[in-house]
Amino acid sequence: MAQRNNELAAIESQLQGTLSAVDELKLNNQAENILQKIEELDAKLKELDTQHKSSNLRHLSLDKSFQKINFSEAKRIAQSVNTKFGDESGAILIFLQRCTKQKGSYCINEVLDLIISHCKVGDEIIGDFRPYPVDLGSPISEFNEAEFSKRLASHLSQNSEVHLSDSIRTLCSSLRGASTVFIKIENWDNVIEQKIFLDWFMENFWKVIICELEPIFQDYSKIRFIVALIAKSSVFPKRSSFPDYFCKKNKIDHHKIIELPLPDWTVEDIKKWLISFRGLSNAESLQLAEQIYRESEGAPDTICSILEREFKIC
Repeated sequence: MAQRNNELAAIESQLQGTLSAVDELKLNNQAENILQKIEELDAKLKELDTQHKSSNLRHLSLDKSFQKINFSEAKRIAQSVNTKFGDESGAILIFLQRCTKQKGSYCINEVLDLIISHCKVGDEIIGDFRPYPVDLGSPISEFNEAEFSKRLASHLSQNSEVHLSDSIRTLCSSLRGASTVFIKIENWDNVIEQKIFLDWFMENFWKVIICELEPIFQDYSKIRFIVALIAKSSVFPKRSSFPDYFCKKNKIDHHKIIELPLPDWTVEDIKKWLISFRGLSNAESLQLAEQIYRESEGAPDTICSILEREFKIC
């Protein structure tokens, strides 16, 4: 394209000089030919760009459809939370572990959609929605409480040295009716002293937030304050070891952590997805689902990779 434009510019420069009628006609014909080639190239580039965008959209669409495979128990918990809150304001602290293997990112998207369904129109979030990502992955040798405070404060103030309690007070006092805060704390497994950090987190972060929110919740309705602790690997395999911090099964207590389960996927889960999103017959979907399950052993991350491979989405 650049070469053709240079050729056209050279011809236009020659046309500005003194020329015979024959030479002028010849140069005009050359210019028209080059213009036609430029238009053809431009059309091809646009077509390739459209195909690329279409491929990206197909990939995004397939990726989004994986969220629907099976997070039914986590979604049931989220629905229970919504029912409990009703039109009132509420805060929830959720925990997901083994997120890489079990596709926890898909689960959190599904759960978030449910919890904030009251302020969504289609795929659009209407109103005051504030996402605050805090990544515990760190280049320093040890992630500590001060570093966490700085990273949260960076979302709320130009001064990252603000004390954690001041950051919490600033955030909570800024909330109004139907405000939604989503603090997503990733890479929990990067913390070296996980139990010590959990003690500090519950005492100096979550408990303080709950206290600050109580009067705000009295004045304003439909606020949702959501904090998600996310670990790539297994960090607390036995919740029963921390009864003071984790909710008991089927009991929602906003002072404690609710763990969202991330189970393996079954043949039936895969089959339902193949029918719903690929239009396969019952027999075809069952045969392929059994094949995929054998290869993946039910691990969601592997299942998604196989489905991408099977349907040639790169």
